[in-house]
Amino acid sequence: MVFPIIGNGVFIPCRVSNPYSHVTLNGVPGGQEIPALYDNKMGFFSNMPVGQYRCETTAADGRTVHSETYTVENLKEEEESEDFHVEVIASEEAVRAGQPFNITCLAPEGPLYAQNWLHPTRQAADAVQSKHTAPDSVAYTLSVGGASMQDSGVYECSVTHVISGQTRGNSVAITVFEETSFVALDHSGIGTLEEVTLLEQTEFTILLDAYPAPKVSWQRDGAAMPENYYLSTKTSHISGNRYESVVTLRHPLEKDSGNYSITALSGDHSAHFSFMLRVKAPSSSVGFLQDSAPMLDPDREDMIIPLHTSFSLTCRGHSPLYWSMPFDLPEQTQADSSGLFVSAVTVEAAIVHHTGRYSCHYANAPEDDEPASIYIYVPDPEVPFLPLSLLSFGNHMVSEPKDMAIQCMVSNPEANVTLFDVYTQQPVASTYDSQRGAMGVFPAGTYACRALINGQEHISQEYIVHGFPPGTGTSDLHVELKAQRTALLVGETLNISCIAHGPNLLEDHWKYPGKLAERGIKFVVENTLKREIYYTLTIRQASIKDSGLYACSITDIINNLSHTKEQIITVYAAPFVTVAPEFGSVESAELDEVKEFRAVVDSFPSARVTWLKDGQPLDYVAAEISTNLRQLRETRYESVLTLIRVKEEDSGNYTIRVENGNQSHSHSFTLQVKVPAVIVELMDIHHGSATGQSVVCIAGGRPTPEVEWFVCKNIKHCANESSQWEPLQTNSTTVSVESHLDQDNNLESQVMFGHLEGNLAVRCLARNHLATVSREVKLVASGPASELSVAAAVLVLLVIVIISLIVLVIIWKQGETHGMKQVGHTLLPMLEINSSKYSDIMRPNYDTPLSMNSVERGERL
Repeated sequence: MVFPIIGNGVFIPCRVSNPYSHVTLNGVPGGQEIPALYDNKMGFFSNMPVGQYRCETTAADGRTVHSETYTVENLKEEEESEDFHVEVIASEEAVRAGQPFNITCLAPEGPLYAQNWLHPTRQAADAVQSKHTAPDSVAYTLSVGGASMQDSGVYECSVTHVISGQTRGNSVAITVFEETSFVALDHSGIGTLEEVTLLEQTEFTILLDAYPAPKVSWQRDGAAMPENYYLSTKTSHISGNRYESVVTLRHPLEKDSGNYSITALSGDHSAHFSFMLRVKAPSSSVGFLQDSAPMLDPDREDMIIPLHTSFSLTCRGHSPLYWSMPFDLPEQTQADSSGLFVSAVTVEAAIVHHTGRYSCHYANAPEDDEPASIYIYVPDPEVPFLPLSLLSFGNHMVSEPKDMAIQCMVSNPEANVTLFDVYTQQPVASTYDSQRGAMGVFPAGTYACRALINGQEHISQEYIVHGFPPGTGTSDLHVELKAQRTALLVGETLNISCIAHGPNLLEDHWKYPGKLAERGIKFVVENTLKREIYYTLTIRQASIKDSGLYACSITDIINNLSHTKEQIITVYAAPFVTVAPEFGSVESAELDEVKEFRAVVDSFPSARVTWLKDGQPLDYVAAEISTNLRQLRETRYESVLTLIRVKEEDSGNYTIRVENGNQSHSHSFTLQVKVPAVIVELMDIHHGSATGQSVVCIAGGRPTPEVEWFVCKNIKHCANESSQWEPLQTNSTTVSVESHLDQDNNLESQVMFGHLEGNLAVRCLARNHLATVSREVKLVASGPASELSVAAAVLVLLVIVIISLIVLVIIWKQGETHGMKQVGHTLLPMLEINSSKYSDIMRPNYDTPLSMNSVERGERL
């Protein structure tokens, strides 16, 4: 480990577990002892030169023990001037009186940084400060067990670089409410007048602090706001007493202008805010659009969409629009009073199959009109190359005398791709285009592409280029088979298209389950500009008998060359759903482990998947719990529940519930989080001389730890000599042990001593397979000293009384008056003296303890 010289010295943190150990600091490799100040809680501090050092001490068994080697270096200039950042986070910024809250300051880790909390002394007067160190940061935490009104205010965390003197800070404001209910709105990001651009998706977010959970409603122009795909609101819980409410306008039109207001109710309190929204037309007018191509938003050549995130494309123009896409998606189309047409496609969870070009066309435009288009990339580390199902021509192609494309397209445009010959493994000259593939003139052969992504190499599928014998000529015929959907319900319409690219003299031939009954209707559309012919087969009111293999063969009449493509389509009688969990009925996890639980869902149409914990839906996904639903194919999905940094409170019963229409399936499992053994409390109970003493040990952990008892009768040597400890021997008369689980599911073990013959040390040892811990307590035997003192006092008093009576009798018999008076004068002081002695004897001495046990009971070893 490396430690910098700070100011006048450097810390060497070699601390020991026994505070009485003698520790020396030695140079390495010479072994010479270095004079330095030592603190068993911090280590050595000294103005020592640059070099290597090691600490040395002697163990209880006489062995010499060395620490690891510490390296002392001068601080580099760049470290002295290094900038840093401080972040302050509150568990809740709005707190009800009596509720707990925490404030955490995240700062750089290391001895070069000093941290301070800055706030008025009345705030957080009883707060507990703690520090947790991570590899690259330190979390300083103020914990307030029960908030009061005086805790309201600003809390600032200040961190200073001790060498450069630079100080960075950050702060957070806490508000404590006395009422049993409260609600407050934070609309700092929204003005009283907001302007948005026509068709530009916009969101407005209001933050709420409330208790109990608020009821939120939105209005437009004083009436309940209609919600649909284009205009929607959502209120969700963030954490603690904080919520957020978001109003979303996907493609705002002029008619969406107006006064928007939000009202939040919580208990007897309410909060309200309103703002004016004005939708502005874009710089281009509809008149300008009459002579232009459709306008696409976003207006970009391409765009990278992270895996499983959403994206939306909006196209607008002067006439009806349609889309051509790599994946069949529903289109949302609308038009306003000005005659502007708007069409949008939205993907909620992007996968690699959404990679490709999205083009927006006018429905009645000439064939040579240019569409508006954008290329979308969805990088997937597991699928670096696009599947063959997404490619136009599959992996078979015909060699051409001009440039052709080997379609090994990637989902990540940042990949470095090269083409090579499969048999020779030699690179092949080509120009790579991530949207088209490897471009060039290629002879007949088998090729593949090699992609380098983030230092990892990936190989594509093989692509076969076919040649022709001399004199036969060549054909550029390519066939593609696409179905709108490969899974349908009875009664829906089945559409499948066979697309032929190449010569005009072609012949099509179909094979499908309903051909003999002539169930299909064929349509042919030719695009001479693109040299494409669309052969579309349509079956209305599909039935189960229409399930099966659909094959399309296209033949070049001139060369008699045929290409065949096949696709399986399934028609289901009714919606269905099945769940195959990949977890058992009982699962376990270690603390701080990242744990995933998966289930494969087969469903059509798509099902609704919900994860629950202890019967409650995981609606609001926290930072350390996430759920994900990934589509594997048209009717198969994979749902994953991920627990990041598993905590003890994550134990419980988890359920995945899958619903499709009126069908529902559930599978559950119990998660047991393994927790190292810990001794929660160790205490001794003194019952008095009649009933003896007992020691109670409460141990926690999962699985529940085992508790063992040990005793040490030689008190002076119990701390250092483990050989003095021996297992506790129990019997029915003087020593007994009882154990049970308490309400917190901790193991409570009690050992009872009927009588102690002398002072005794008792050790409680708790263990499970994760940890072993122990704690000790000293018991002091009760003695008879107090009873003897009382008996002696009574005996002395009795003797004095007897002597006094004898003297009085003798004087009385003398019968002389003068003598009686004289004796009376003499006797009275004597009686006063005896009375004083009697009082001294009978007065209890409160300065003397009744027993040693009342003083020493509970003292820790």
